[in-house]
Amino acid sequence: MENISGLHYIVDGSGNYYRMNGNNQLVVADGIECAEVFCYTEAKQRIGEGKKAHFYSTVPVEGVAPVEEQEGEPIYMGRGNETSSYDIKNIDWSEYLTHFCYIASGIHNYQDELNQALSDIDVQICDLLHYIELYNLDEEESLRVIELLKECREQRRDVKDEMFRTECFKNSIGTSSNIAKVKDCIKQIKKLDTRVYRPRKLQELFKNSPEKTVRDSKLGRVFESDSCMDIVNRYSEKENIYYEEEESNVMEYTRQKTIFDGKDNDWGQFARQQAAFFANAEQYIYNLQTDVSEIDTEIEEILREVEDANYNVTQGYKVFKHLKELRNLKKEKQKELECLYILTERFDCAAMAELMESCVSEIEYVMEPEHEWDAKVS
Repeated sequence: MENISGLHYIVDGSGNYYRMNGNNQLVVADGIECAEVFCYTEAKQRIGEGKKAHFYSTVPVEGVAPVEEQEGEPIYMGRGNETSSYDIKNIDWSEYLTHFCYIASGIHNYQDELNQALSDIDVQICDLLHYIELYNLDEEESLRVIELLKECREQRRDVKDEMFRTECFKNSIGTSSNIAKVKDCIKQIKKLDTRVYRPRKLQELFKNSPEKTVRDSKLGRVFESDSCMDIVNRYSEKENIYYEEEESNVMEYTRQKTIFDGKDNDWGQFARQQAAFFANAEQYIYNLQTDVSEIDTEIEEILREVEDANYNVTQGYKVFKHLKELRNLKKEKQKELECLYILTERFDCAAMAELMESCVSEIEYVMEPEHEWDAKVS
């Protein structure tokens, strides 16, 4: 179950954060400080659907949030960002309270967004009703308008329900007095990380000894039934098993024919192609996204012109043909984008380009004339 409360960042598989540019398009931000925040619904709309959606993900701006559900029991982010079943001893209290405080403080802005969304939907419904009133529609067009009305009404109902939920939260526990109490609690909890022990008698013992650095919490082990010795022994055994498994997972090969056997392989050219691909992939993806956006704008302009124009058969066919060409062009570019998302979603393109450039240099060095290479080796 995804966290749909509060605000979210949009990030990609390489850990890049995103913002909106002047053309209302997603672009990579210069770090999390410059990233834009979205409500959950808007973030999902920006990401889109299909394979493209796998390239991006949403990340809550603050706090602990349910990320999935197992057997009806929500799973929450606990200490150290590990997921564990919803259990009070696994909660990071500072993060939990910060999350509450952030939602409670930002609920007013979120309600403004919902009000604006409701207003936008009402305007769309008004346009559709006027369209029904003023135009003679055939059966196919009438069905399309009915589907649009149904979509708008369903969106409107969801917005109204969300407005009710946020109002319940705001009036019950999201009050300004509770926010002040929570902020004070967060300050008190964070003091635990900076507390200093003052020796009562053995000041000399503490004087020249460095304090321990921050360590992982062992609270989870406290609730285990075994003694400290049993716990330490068990964790040592797990580490030994891990190393044994790692050593046993070495793959053994036997000779088999590959696509490279018996060919004059140009590994330098292969590495250069890889370097060129990763160096240009992200920019080319942006170019294709821009192309699709421009095509959408052109299609929208034509549709606006169609609303007010009275075409004859020849003119209408030209408009239809142009729209069809634009739609086909958009479809081809979207297919190309999907292919690029598949090829790049699991890679840091900049790092891969740098790695391949390094490989090109090393291969060129190896492939130099034999006497020169031998001289450099010696």
